[in-house]
Amino acid sequence: MSARPDARPSGPPAWLTGSCKVVAGAALIAGLAACIQPRRAPPPPEMEASPGGTGQATVTPYPLPEAPPPMRPAPPPEPAWAVAVVPPKPRVRPAPEYPDALSTQGIEGRVKVLFTVAAEGRVRDLQVLQSTHPQFTQAVQAALARWRFEAARDASGQSVPAPVQQSFQFHVED
Repeated sequence: MSARPDARPSGPPAWLTGSCKVVAGAALIAGLAACIQPRRAPPPPEMEASPGGTGQATVTPYPLPEAPPPMRPAPPPEPAWAVAVVPPKPRVRPAPEYPDALSTQGIEGRVKVLFTVAAEGRVRDLQVLQSTHPQFTQAVQAALARWRFEAARDASGQSVPAPVQQSFQFHVED
């Protein structure tokens, strides 16, 4: 067998022989093991002798971290209106005008709305819940802008906002 010049020798280098191999290998393993070992827990608390020489030991524990203050529940959301004991009373309620274009065609319909009667007696926060035609919706919105109420009252007699749901019917008269 002949050795080729480009062949690398196998095994450890010539200078690493005998007990050096074992020491070098152990040092490498110990170094790697130190890198991958988990962190150790802190040592147990110190034992101190109690005054008076009774021979009993007292334990001085590590100080515990303070616990966070207990969480308080979030306050309930403010209601959009207070609970009214006396409901709002209508004072001015002009009827919506029947749209001419729909009346001449004989189209009938209805609109259902939800709104808030504010503490000053005006309609606020108008929501259209149902409508059969956009022109009926416009007629109802225009009429509600002119409506006035005596405000709802709470148990102490104070004016409070209150919800109102109202339906409007549009019928062609003969």
